[in-house]
Amino acid sequence: MKRFFLLPITILLLLATPAVADFAMGVTAYKNGDFETALKEWRPLADQGFADAQWALASMYQYGDGVTQDFNTAFRWYRLAAEQGNAIAQNSLGEMYLQGQGVSQDRIRALMWFNVYASKLPELEAASRESFEKNMSLADISLAQDLARECVARSYQGC
Repeated sequence: MKRFFLLPITILLLLATPAVADFAMGVTAYKNGDFETALKEWRPLADQGFADAQWALASMYQYGDGVTQDFNTAFRWYRLAAEQGNAIAQNSLGEMYLQGQGVSQDRIRALMWFNVYASKLPELEAASRESFEKNMSLADISLAQDLARECVARSYQGC
């Protein structure tokens, strides 16, 4: 019986290893300023739905690292990664809503994404979220909290 469960797990690990290795090669290239290689490694992984590659690609587009800066493309890749539960992409979506980059500025949506992010890593986000909330009405804060709860309940889909 144990063999029955080990075989699928082993196959999944073997299939996942090249993606992880390719992603790591992209990270190394990016750290060395070789954005062309990072893009070459991450683009196919992002297209295949690998959330970390989607986040990394979004970041390249947001900051114009090796590509033409494009907030719309960055937003699209962040959203795809965020919908898979990538916490950093969720925080980045909050920033994009806050700044109006690639999307209309929306402080409630920004706070919603910050709350989603904070639900995973509360110790990292509490202070900045509190300072952000000082400039919002209680009704807007409450709405953002409700939206965040709904988003988490829907497994980040359609947020």
